[in-house]
Amino acid sequence: MAAEGPEAVLPEAADPPPLRPWLGSLVPQDLGLPPIPSPSSSAVRDWSLASALTRALEANPEVQVALATVQRHEGLRLQAGGALWPRLALVASTNQRAKGLIDRSPNESNFPPSQQTAVAERSYDYRVEVRQTLFNGLANWHQVRRMALLHKKAGVDAREVYLRIASQVRQAYEATLLRQTLVETRREAVRDLGRLAEVAKKRYAAGEISEFESLRAETSLRAAEADLAQVEADWTRTQELFCRLLYIDKPTGGVRVTGTMQPLAYSGTFDGALRRARLSRLDVRSAELQLEAAQVAQRVARGGLMPRFEAFVDYGYRSSYYDVRQQLEGWTVGVLGRWDLFDGAQTRGGMLAQRAESRIAEIRLAEARQRVGSQVRELFDALEQSRTVMMARASERDFGERGVREAARLYQLGRISLEQVLNAEMAHRQAQAGWLGAVFNHNITIHQLDYSTADEAFLNAVSTTVK
Repeated sequence: MAAEGPEAVLPEAADPPPLRPWLGSLVPQDLGLPPIPSPSSSAVRDWSLASALTRALEANPEVQVALATVQRHEGLRLQAGGALWPRLALVASTNQRAKGLIDRSPNESNFPPSQQTAVAERSYDYRVEVRQTLFNGLANWHQVRRMALLHKKAGVDAREVYLRIASQVRQAYEATLLRQTLVETRREAVRDLGRLAEVAKKRYAAGEISEFESLRAETSLRAAEADLAQVEADWTRTQELFCRLLYIDKPTGGVRVTGTMQPLAYSGTFDGALRRARLSRLDVRSAELQLEAAQVAQRVARGGLMPRFEAFVDYGYRSSYYDVRQQLEGWTVGVLGRWDLFDGAQTRGGMLAQRAESRIAEIRLAEARQRVGSQVRELFDALEQSRTVMMARASERDFGERGVREAARLYQLGRISLEQVLNAEMAHRQAQAGWLGAVFNHNITIHQLDYSTADEAFLNAVSTTVK
């Protein structure tokens, strides 16, 4: 494993904009939401895998959005649950009637309305009221259950985002380490070929070798410099990707990762990985919860076909219907029923829409379950192939190293030409780059396999913050 590096300094969250004074007492200031992340401009250059994971999982916007989504669904669940409880309200009204609404006897028709007419010109009413829904086709109960399922799904989705970002950081770390190592290797090759080109110039000037051999050395040097420039450009792009995942601004001198390119070990079996994936894959669990929520949503929609009953009780004060100066007070208890016989096909349309949502969820779940086996088989095949390639590349690298040493010795003895030395050097560079690429592909496959099979060690190594 890579050595620990310096930890990144996380930026402080920006203060929220102040509320208007009249809103301050109505809107809670602290909702428990994660802070809005901002890119760090820290001068940290050296990153270990552990410090990179820590930074990304605390500041990456996708992670923050996933956590806020969990809290949004928590609010929706609480909102839906409120419909199950009685509603307590203060109700007040006052009004003045038009003359046409004043109910007067024929004998009063020639006199203007007053407080003593049969129906008062003005009235008021204020009371404390409690209402409770008794029955609405169990739509409220089903809506609470649906919101609970969606809240649980949001938590699973957040966990999946958490692990996906962690896997992407690991892969970006490997890519950065590969490019970083290749740059160092190419620089060593340029230095070695530069020294060899200088020796060739001197030997050509002394008449010991032909001009062709001197030009051949210069050509190899220029080719190595071009390879170095290309690898440095690839390294720069990889650093930008790495910094985006960590949500940091790339330092002026670039970033470096600690550690060396070494193949990771994987001891799992195909059967065990497939069984674990089918039981623990978060995308499958999310699809299952989505299907359950869609099925419950159909029951919510069917509730619109049923009658609705409410009970209410209130205690209030109101003016007399006949004399505004007389105040009445007391209790009122009652039951209200309503059954919509025609609503313009609103309920039927909702039922059709929710049935389609349920069908879509069934298709997505079947797709997710089928994808599990396909991905695990694909990755295990890639793992076996990467092991074979890596072993072959390791042998090629070892032979290349021996070839370079032997060519240098024979060239000093004058038994081989400079061109043969250059060929040996080029073969060694290609073998070394091939081995590094094989190790990179092998490690990337293992990271993808750990993520795709929901490997327990991988999950525990990341974090348990999102339950």
